[in-house]
Amino acid sequence: MISALYGEAVHACGIKYGLAHQPAVVTELLSMYAKLGDIDFAHFLFGGMHERNLLSWNSIVPGYVQNGLAYKGLNAFSDMQVAVHGYAIKTGFGFDVSLTNALISMHFNCAHTDAGHLLFESMPMRSVVSWNAVITGYRNNNINEEVMNMFHLMIMEGQKPNFVTLLNILHVCMQQPGAWADKSNVTVWNAIMSVHVQSESPKHAVTSFIEMLRMQHEPDYVTVLTVISACVQLSSLTLAQSVMPFIIHKGFEKDLLLSNSVMDLYARCGYLTIARKMFDDMKIKGVVSWSAMINGYSIHGNAEAALDLFSHMKCSGLKPDDVTFVSILSACSHAGRFS
Repeated sequence: MISALYGEAVHACGIKYGLAHQPAVVTELLSMYAKLGDIDFAHFLFGGMHERNLLSWNSIVPGYVQNGLAYKGLNAFSDMQVAVHGYAIKTGFGFDVSLTNALISMHFNCAHTDAGHLLFESMPMRSVVSWNAVITGYRNNNINEEVMNMFHLMIMEGQKPNFVTLLNILHVCMQQPGAWADKSNVTVWNAIMSVHVQSESPKHAVTSFIEMLRMQHEPDYVTVLTVISACVQLSSLTLAQSVMPFIIHKGFEKDLLLSNSVMDLYARCGYLTIARKMFDDMKIKGVVSWSAMINGYSIHGNAEAALDLFSHMKCSGLKPDDVTFVSILSACSHAGRFS
């Protein structure tokens, strides 16, 4: 069984590689120590954090409760509320652009389109993110006419659109017959699927892929990579396995990025033997390759295999990144609950 000694060893390794100061890593560390019963050290780590996010608060509060310190948990929860309120008062809702952008998105996500638009209109300064928040909000609420109106207004006011803006407009054009002149262009389909994946709507990405095939357009490398990404979000092997013959036919299986995505999918779905065979067969392994396999072991509770592979990674000369380190910490944390 993994004991606190393993956790401390990984912690020391993180310090060695300069990763122990990163918020995501510190959060995993304090969560691990809390689960191992060392709440005092978890409290020490939390107190030393320069940046605290929702995850760090959500780790320390139950940590206190699970270690019989319910009163400290309540105090920490109260402190969290005070911190959030204090930040809102200090920055000012009407003047902080980032905070206002987040509020606009919140209103649109709750279908309060009028409130979101009114807040946008009241902004003394607007960034491209502000415009995207409104345009995306209208698109998600299927108010396509307002999407195009806001886009035209954005151009008239001299705000340069970015990738997110154009993908939103592209999505609307694809929904309207005749609105897009070259619907046979595979790049157009790739862009549509990409925006669905980026917005964590993998089912819509798969629907676009099926429609693309129905119109007898041949997928390319980017199409396949996007579909695999959607499969990872869905944790579904069925579609990925149907795409595999095409991947092999085109020789894409030799591509490291695509191989990493497929291996990650197998690992996340619990097919660790297949994922490990893919990993072992790779002639070139990047940090992402190692991290994906280690994470696969971690999320399925095989801490020993995760640590063993982590050791081999260090011996190979590759430097682990924060994703690798968080996966190892997570593995130790889960195993430590049974120590």
